[in-house]
Amino acid sequence: MTVTVRQSNFYDVATFDINAPFAETLAKLNAFQPHVVVGYATGHKILAEAQLAGRLMIQPETLQSGAEPLSVGDQAWLEEVFGCPCINVYAAAETMVMGVARTGDPGMTLFDDDLIFEPAADHVLVTNLFNRTLPLIRYRMSDTLRLTNLQSPYGHYPVIGTVVGRNEWVPEFRNSQGEIDFISPIIIAEIFIPGVWRFQMRLIDETAFRFAICLDTALDATERATAIAATETRLHEILGQKGLNNVQFRVDVVDDIPVDPITRKFKLVLPQVDLGR
Repeated sequence: MTVTVRQSNFYDVATFDINAPFAETLAKLNAFQPHVVVGYATGHKILAEAQLAGRLMIQPETLQSGAEPLSVGDQAWLEEVFGCPCINVYAAAETMVMGVARTGDPGMTLFDDDLIFEPAADHVLVTNLFNRTLPLIRYRMSDTLRLTNLQSPYGHYPVIGTVVGRNEWVPEFRNSQGEIDFISPIIIAEIFIPGVWRFQMRLIDETAFRFAICLDTALDATERATAIAATETRLHEILGQKGLNNVQFRVDVVDDIPVDPITRKFKLVLPQVDLGR
């Protein structure tokens, strides 16, 4: 999450670690009093709930949401809670800003000045024309885009409906003080353990989960034990950073983690209600 404050012709920028204790983040935001708040849709919604509860007390001039799908309903709700515009930005590290949608826009505008979009049924190919040294040609993204005949308010650009992409479940746990905190799926996705090629957090309740991992079949017994121990160590580090040392977990070695039968996509976090599938 990135927060900026406008000061004259410059910006005073503060960044907040998504894996810091939530109460600490709220206190810093209240002290910082940002004019512009930039973050993921999930993070904005969590902040909005804190704002309604009186734990967060800020008056931003603009919200910018990106990296995750933002529904029209959530966009309108965020604007109501914070009393400011919420801009839905469609972007990626490989392509920079690809599109934008403000409340009232007829869909999302795609900026194809230096990008070529080739939508397919379950993915989109994007060619980056501004990266001249090492251009990305027909880079495949798992997002699904639906072109429309609507007119963009920003010029002669194509307009798409809602972007359909991966939207992970956010695991919430109760800390030793009895407060609910969360772990960002981004933090979980960035767990890199040699020999572990797939993993999934399987929630049990507010203070427990199981962590399923798939190991490389070429590992010997010692290497398997090392990979399991490294996974446990990393999970303890993540929980400790959040002040969730009271949360219990077990690492389970499984042969495979199948894709979701409905979305046909792999789930990083499995909610408790889905464990019986």
